[in-house]
Amino acid sequence: MTMFADSRQRTVATILLVLAVVGLSLVAVLRLWPLNRYALATAERLLRLGAGPGWWLAPVSTTTCQPEAPPAGGDPVTQARLQRLYGLQAAYCGDTTTAQAALAAAAAVLTDDASLQPFGGGTSASRPGVGPALAAERARTAYDRGENAEAARWLEEASAYLAEPTNADYRSLYFVACYVYRGLDELDKSLLACQKYTTVSPNSKEAWNHLAATHLARREWAAAEEALHRALALDPTWLPAAVQLVTALTAQGKEEAALAFYEGVRAQAATDAWSSYYLAQMAVRLRRCADARGYFQAANANPPAALQSALTRLQRRLASTCP
Repeated sequence: MTMFADSRQRTVATILLVLAVVGLSLVAVLRLWPLNRYALATAERLLRLGAGPGWWLAPVSTTTCQPEAPPAGGDPVTQARLQRLYGLQAAYCGDTTTAQAALAAAAAVLTDDASLQPFGGGTSASRPGVGPALAAERARTAYDRGENAEAARWLEEASAYLAEPTNADYRSLYFVACYVYRGLDELDKSLLACQKYTTVSPNSKEAWNHLAATHLARREWAAAEEALHRALALDPTWLPAAVQLVTALTAQGKEEAALAFYEGVRAQAATDAWSSYYLAQMAVRLRRCADARGYFQAANANPPAALQSALTRLQRRLASTCP
């Protein structure tokens, strides 16, 4: 008899537990429904507008793209999440003022949400303008499109962050400012950004390579060589840094060291188009004309689309150096 009583009690307990779980689930669904519905509407809207991977980097005209305001009401956390979605819509539409306000409001409540950092970046009344990572991405996009004035404007928006003490949260800004300012021939600003980039990314070969490129642009050959040794210590077979090291060595009159380094690289290099392109660059710098022509032909045999413009520039340089 006791056994059956225990069995009934367990059954009743199981039923009560299931009812409790179902009840809590219903409460959660009803409580979060405005958020979930708006999240679905946001996703649908962005897709309808043609948003794809990296959509925030290429905003469309605000005359044809208007963010849909979120529903009112709900607890502060739900409202903050709604504001985050609203900010994403506004960012896509290119309305940075609205995006910044919405995302700052969300960040004030969702303090542990790292996803807000690329858009909000800790802006405040004392530091007007957009956040560091958003400014960096817009500057990069503009520069890659050849819109140099627009790129400079976005970096100016982030100038307060660049002037602050080094901050690991600004890594993406340092990276973009490092190479964009170099391309704009603002080498002092580039050097400062590159130095901060290597400080927050000491194990990044790209960071040291970018620092070296700025030193080369400033004709600081020894400093460039030092930075390139740091990059190659992280990846001894990395050809972009190898090309720059040959440049730094020959600029200092270290022809024998440059040639010995080149021969060592040749022995280990792959035979793909990109590798042949980098080897051709080194050969041109060293005036090893037969090598340069051979590597250029190998790179130009079936180059990927991303390499074609670089090969055109290399061909002009080859014709000038090895007529």
